[in-house]
Amino acid sequence: MKIFTLNSWMLPFGLARDHKIRFNRLINFIKNEEPDVVALQEIWFSKYVKNLKKLNYYIFSQSKGIFNRSGLVIMTKKKHKCKFIMFPKYKNAMSDYIIKRGFQIIEIEDLRIFNAHLYVKPGVENIKYAKKELELIKKHMRGKSILCGDLNIEKKEFDKLNNNFFKYAEDTKNTFSWDNKYVKKWWDPKMIANKKIDYILVKNPARIKFKSRIIKKQMSDHDGILSEVKWKL
Repeated sequence: MKIFTLNSWMLPFGLARDHKIRFNRLINFIKNEEPDVVALQEIWFSKYVKNLKKLNYYIFSQSKGIFNRSGLVIMTKKKHKCKFIMFPKYKNAMSDYIIKRGFQIIEIEDLRIFNAHLYVKPGVENIKYAKKELELIKKHMRGKSILCGDLNIEKKEFDKLNNNFFKYAEDTKNTFSWDNKYVKKWWDPKMIANKKIDYILVKNPARIKFKSRIIKKQMSDHDGILSEVKWKL
């Protein structure tokens, strides 16, 4: 199974640049690589969801009217069952009142695939909310499960939290890097780049082998991950 994940950086209100150019790169990449599963974050406009629906995929999103309120889109070659789970609301998180924060689950035969974008408090590297949200996701995992997305938790910290619950289904290289021309400090003067915060993870005790690569196509301020995952017999 070939899986691709990307935080697409399709932010509204002038908070991102080159939407059309980057989205066309994303469409062309999906057409060329034909992943079995595509897990995207920060697809905030319904017009982009409509364009993704023109591809040969079954699509799940929280798109309604102008906006895709969760920012999440998951696409599969095979028909799937799907549901969306809300994260708890935080009194000091303005995003709770603007967007629909949560995570997606799809089921294909005996496999459950999760798509998520975890929350950190803007302006500081505060991951206490992301930790809580990760624990909630884990409670919904059973059997053969894969988690994709922008967890907003750096690899060192994630490895401390993981406690062998997940195995990596990809090479653990940086996904947010100064090599990417879209990574700029205008968004957050204290921003730290050259880190890994995006993941494709398989719930233990799954036995897998994989072949993966970081996708540096300037589709976003994040780099994507493409991984071909096989389960060992």
